[in-house]
Amino acid sequence: KMSYHSMHQLKPENVLKRSQEYVKVGKQDQALSLMFDMLSNRRNRTWLPAHEKVMEKYITLCVEARNNKMAKEGLHQYRNLSLQQAPNSLENVIEFMLSSATKRTKKAAAECNVKNLASEIDDLENDKTPESVLLEAVTADRSKERTEREVLVPWLKFLWESFRT
Repeated sequence: KMSYHSMHQLKPENVLKRSQEYVKVGKQDQALSLMFDMLSNRRNRTWLPAHEKVMEKYITLCVEARNNKMAKEGLHQYRNLSLQQAPNSLENVIEFMLSSATKRTKKAAAECNVKNLASEIDDLENDKTPESVLLEAVTADRSKERTEREVLVPWLKFLWESFRT
């Protein structure tokens, strides 16, 4: 049997507060784990509006970590919790996830553009021979591709997986 203390900790308001404390000290994994435990707890089957706030925080952390697996598992648990009592909440959470993933992917695309623009500005500031300009034109494209591969592609994959989820 669960103690009062354990039951008290499973309240969504308390879980949200505790999760935010974990995030402040850099323990995002523990925050995710705590929220997932609350969502998957069999005794916690009455949907409350605070559950949606917990899910938004949960999804935010999943997006920041590009953790589709945890996001998908959390969404499944939330579906079980909210489908009968608050189907609109499930829809809100899914829309929140897709918009968060889309925004983060756009931010990564902007970061790629800024990095590439910065390297182009550096090129303009240096006096160059025609040979060096041609050589850098070829290598700049490779640099741009590498930046996109390192920064943007992981976010595009995450976004794709988010839509598949």
